Amino acid sequence: MSSAILSSTALLRNATTTTSVGLSACRWSSTAAMSAFTSQRDVKSRNDRFMERRRIPNRGKFLEDQKAQSESRALERYHTRDFKAGDIYAPHDLSPTQMKKWGKRQSPNTDAFDALNLKPLDMYKVNSTEAQPIMTCMNFAIMSEYMTNMGRIKPRTETGLRPVNQRKIAKALRRAIGMGLMPSVHRHPEILASEMRARQEGPGGFTFKESIWAASPSTTRGQPTQLSSDAKGERLAYASNKSIFLRSIDDPAVARQYTEHKAQTTVARFSPSGFYVASGDAAGIVRVWDCVGDGITKGEYSIVNGRINDLAWDGDSQRIIAVGDGKQRYGHCITWDSGNTVEAFACCYCR
Repeated sequence: MSSAILSSTALLRNATTTTSVGLSACRWSSTAAMSAFTSQRDVKSRNDRFMERRRIPNRGKFLEDQKAQSESRALERYHTRDFKAGDIYAPHDLSPTQMKKWGKRQSPNTDAFDALNLKPLDMYKVNSTEAQPIMTCMNFAIMSEYMTNMGRIKPRTETGLRPVNQRKIAKALRRAIGMGLMPSVHRHPEILASEMRARQEGPGGFTFKESIWAASPSTTRGQPTQLSSDAKGERLAYASNKSIFLRSIDDPAVARQYTEHKAQTTVARFSPSGFYVASGDAAGIVRVWDCVGDGITKGEYSIVNGRINDLAWDGDSQRIIAVGDGKQRYGHCITWDSGNTVEAFACCYCR
């Protein structure tokens, strides 16, 4: 009995000791945890106050950006997507879905001249009243709307005019340009070629160099001037005095002269193959010569007793037909290499 009491007393003492140690340990650990939590809270509060001071201007900018974005979204509902030259638009507007909406250009629905009760042919006429400057400027402004920057007349799909008014305004524009009332941006090809050549040769300025150009075509009052171009569209052939000139279209300074004719030349034609030229003169002589090599005469044929008015090659470059002012016959069809007669014409006729 006494031993049991002693063992229970020892167990109680050990439990008390363990409890006291555990409580002291808990008391120590809670104090340390509280101090650590307090220090962390102080650091966090200082960081929050520091970040709050730094976040104020950024927050204002953020609110401004949000406000601007919301306003832009509200304006998107009123955007018609009718883009014009010079407008800025997003790349997604070039999607096939968007292109279907504005792929076709719509012409005006009403005729401006009918709506304003104006006559297109009266636009180029200059009035002699006191309001002449005002009317002239007004006419110029109206007519300029129907002409492009390069001097071309706009098509009816862009002007929206009726066909009759479209023809009349086109006629008025041509007459105004011909009378000098409206400026024309047309520039002679020779001037354009010389300026381009000067830009390439000069160090930066217009330094023109001297050159001798071919003579212009001979003209006769009441008669057409015959011009011919080769199959490639690179050269022109025409008659001038007693010579035939082959002239480059791109560079007018590059030319070639044929001088075997004894009379006034009238016409020259390139063969479809581009290797030969047939030329006629006022004496009724047709000459065939090489236009690629040294200009050697391949044949000389007497066609009529008078002036050669025109001639032509067949599609195979084998036969030549020439017509002119003759007494017994007015035309002759021959082979170019031998001059054999294919057919002669006693009178001029057209089919």
